[in-house]
Formats: sequence, structure tokens, C-alpha cells
Amino acid sequence: MNRKGHREVKLVTLKQRHGVAFTVMHPIIHRPAWVAAFAIAALLPVLAVLPPFVSDPLRVGIMLVFSPLCHQIPERSFHLHGASLAVCHRCLGIYLGMAGAIGVFPLFAGVARRLVHWDRLILAGALGMAGVDWAAGMLDIWHSPPLGQAATGAVFGAVAGVLIARAVAGEGKATIGPSRDVSRENGLAGG
Repeated sequence: MNRKGHREVKLVTLKQRHGVAFTVMHPIIHRPAWVAAFAIAALLPVLAVLPPFVSDPLRVGIMLVFSPLCHQIPERSFHLHGASLAVCHRCLGIYLGMAGAIGVFPLFAGVARRLVHWDRLILAGALGMAGVDWAAGMLDIWHSPPLGQAATGAVFGAVAGVLIARAVAGEGKATIGPSRDVSRENGLAGG
């Protein structure tokens, strides 16, 4: 039991550092919501890479699925076998970063918990980095190479993935940032 009376499950503890247990496996992997979030996040980059490998009708369908999410400008997309992917460089990075972060969250949940008070700053930094890179390209200040655009997207996607995984694990609230019990502050809690 932890300080709040919740049962903690730690299957294997590798190291205890600064009061945070780094575990090999987190009980989140047994939650259907995490499995669903990881499956969806992993499916997005797979679908985005499929267009060069499928028939024309299926390619058009995949491109239509991603069209509300991405501008799909061919010059700003990776190409395989002469066909562009369903999303641009940055969006592919976002999807890969998100899938990776949700996938490895069970290994690093303790670290994510330690950073809870920095959520807003970390999210703003990741979004700001991608936003500055995008705005600089739009204003012809500089043009990042494709891998640079994918990297800024991956950083933002990884931060978003951690926030999603933590919310699915029940360690986050609907709002980003540290949670607090407002009902106690306002004298509304029974007692």
C-alpha cells in the first residue's frame, strides 16, 4: 500500500533512485484502455506508410482518412517506391513518437510520475519547438530538412504519448498539470 492507501503492483524493481522506483513492468499493460491506446497509436504510422505498397483504390482510401489530419503536400512527405506516404514528415514523426512513448510507458512510468509538475512546460516546449520550425519554414526564414521536421514532430508526439499513457493509467486528469482536490479547497468535501 502506498501513502494514499492504493495498492501498488511492482513486478520487478531495477533500481531505487530519488524515491522513484524504475520497474520492468507496470500494471498498466493489463488495462484494456492502454492496450487500445497503444494499438491505435501503433496503427497510425503503419497506415501512414502503406500507400506505396497497396493498390490505387486502397491508397486513395488511406489518403482520405489522413486528409483531415495532414496537408499531405507530396513535396513535404517521404516517398517510397515513387509514391508519397499518407502524411507529411512532421506528422509521421508525431505518430511514431506517440506510439513509441505509449509503448515504452510501462518501463518508465516512475519517471513520468516525477515530471507531473512540469507537464505544461514540457508540452509547451515540445509544441513550441515544432511550431517555430513550422513557422520558420512558412516565413522562409529557414527550411528544416525532412528528418529535422520528423524529429520535431517525434518530440511533440512523445510528450503527447506520455500524457495519453498517464491518463489511461489513471495517473492524470482531463487537464494537463498537477491534479488537486478542489472540493476540499472550497469546503465541499464531506467529512
